[in-house]
Amino acid sequence: YRYFYFKCMFEEMFNNFWNNFQDIQSYPKDIYLQILFIIGRTYYIQGDMETATEIYYYIFNIAYSNLLSNLCIKSLHRICIIEEKLKMYECAKKTIEQLLKNKFFISSKRQAFAYFRISKCYLGLEKMELAHKENDKSIEIKESLNAQRGLIFSYKLRAQIFIADDNLKEAVLWAKRAYSLALEQNLDKEIVATGIVLAKILLMSNDNIKATEIIENCIYPAKSYALVYRLETLNNICKEYDLSLMQNIIESEYESAVLQLKKEQADYKKYLEPIISKNINKDRIKTLFEKKKSLSHELLNLL
Repeated sequence: YRYFYFKCMFEEMFNNFWNNFQDIQSYPKDIYLQILFIIGRTYYIQGDMETATEIYYYIFNIAYSNLLSNLCIKSLHRICIIEEKLKMYECAKKTIEQLLKNKFFISSKRQAFAYFRISKCYLGLEKMELAHKENDKSIEIKESLNAQRGLIFSYKLRAQIFIADDNLKEAVLWAKRAYSLALEQNLDKEIVATGIVLAKILLMSNDNIKATEIIENCIYPAKSYALVYRLETLNNICKEYDLSLMQNIIESEYESAVLQLKKEQADYKKYLEPIISKNINKDRIKTLFEKKKSLSHELLNLL
């Protein structure tokens, strides 16, 4: 399943998962939950954060009742990622800082993830100096581990912080570095993610030709893997900078991606949601998304 995920073979992954769904439930709990992490992660990157949250919340409950503390922490971290995306920066930051303080993030790799996410929260809070500081910690660990994929995201974040600092000269350098590394590693999802940031900076710098070329390179993989959220972002950029031709192409591909995601959501509702609904409080998910009340900190207090 990890191979499917990192190779962006999402259709094959889901087909394998649903076709073997009954057998997978009989796997050892830790293996079963780790597969669910990958399923939840896929829904998340395609733009369905609510389904992803339901899965992570379910994983936490099952892990908690089976004394699988590492998976409890991992699910909390994933929920924090979603809270950050919902602009609940203080909530997410507070939970991750507590996890670090209590030394729940033991491995260097996990610590790097934590510093990266705290940096994103500081960026959202417009505290640029602290955002740079936390991201620098993350980069230092990732470089020591030669974690190339992780560095792609940290270099991209550095570019985003410089954008917020109105330093386009530095922003474009780090965005290009992130994009080049994604191309070098042949990571399609990451090419799309970094390409969006680089294209935005180029448009801000009035380099429309190069920006349009990068956007065009992002459209096909985003559509192929049903990255609905990324297509929405590309579409918004095209609207903002009046790239009508690109916008028409994106809107056409967007419909196809949405149909694919709807199929995956229908499978989830048929097979997995009935099981999850018996084990989580779905009203808590609704409260998270509608009232922006933290789920991660509530779960943290159980540990």
